[in-house]
Amino acid sequence: SRDDSLEAHDELLFLATPDIEDALEALLSPGKRVPRGKE
Repeated sequence: SRDDSLEAHDELLFLATPDIEDALEALLSPGKRVPRGKE
């Protein structure tokens, strides 16, 4: 239900517009990375 707390191995779904995808990815996976489309 909506009131259940998150537990290990739960999956989250993030919906984002293309203009903020890189910022969201940087927030969730900090460190060195190549932005999407520049691979």
